Amino acid sequence: MPDSQYRFGGFSEPTFTQIPDVFFDEIAPNLTEAELRCLIYIMRRTFGFKKSADNISLKQLVKGITATGGRILDQGTGMSKSAVARGLAGLVEKGIVTATRNASPQKGDLPTTYTLHFAGEGVSFKRTRGVPLKEQGGVLQEDTQKTVKQETVDNDPRIRIEPFIRDFAGQLKDTAPLSSSLTRVVNLYEESDHDLDSFVDILYEARRKTLGSAGVRNRMAFFLTVLERDVSCGDQPTT
Repeated sequence: MPDSQYRFGGFSEPTFTQIPDVFFDEIAPNLTEAELRCLIYIMRRTFGFKKSADNISLKQLVKGITATGGRILDQGTGMSKSAVARGLAGLVEKGIVTATRNASPQKGDLPTTYTLHFAGEGVSFKRTRGVPLKEQGGVLQEDTQKTVKQETVDNDPRIRIEPFIRDFAGQLKDTAPLSSSLTRVVNLYEESDHDLDSFVDILYEARRKTLGSAGVRNRMAFFLTVLERDVSCGDQPTT
């Protein structure tokens, strides 16, 4: 539930998530509050990081993401599990969001892959495990071919890391080719002992340190230097 005592301190240097005009002109007036909150969160996690899809757990939708050191990256939808379930079910039923239920023999159920439904995709869906849609919270399973493709994409660190570096490059006003910075970051990841989630936490911490450092002319170069040092030292994010 929203905090009645919450007061916003004001925007600093803003970053942006591009939202299609049709969201404001047509979609938003036809959504419930639960559907609207879920859709905004999914848009942030996809369009906000220049991605068409993202793996989002129910816990993240409810409570958001907290980095290893306790720093809050986002606060999710601010709704209960039941409200999130209703919101997702409504978005799927209305043809606005598509969802792929992921699982593996080793880890069992994995976060669901959510994407905005683009016209002309012609993707077919089936309900998973014979459970009624409402009891699944709107989580559907796409055909096997697309699920396998998604798993292949998720295992490619360059594809997983690129949205973050592209986003950071804009914030740091980098004018150099994205490919050079991305290659350097991916190489650091592959040479490190970190899993991808903890490495992303270090990315965010390096960005925070960079934005907080005065007098830096080439912020991207400074960011990469900080990142290299933090990865090699095993530095963990701080609050």
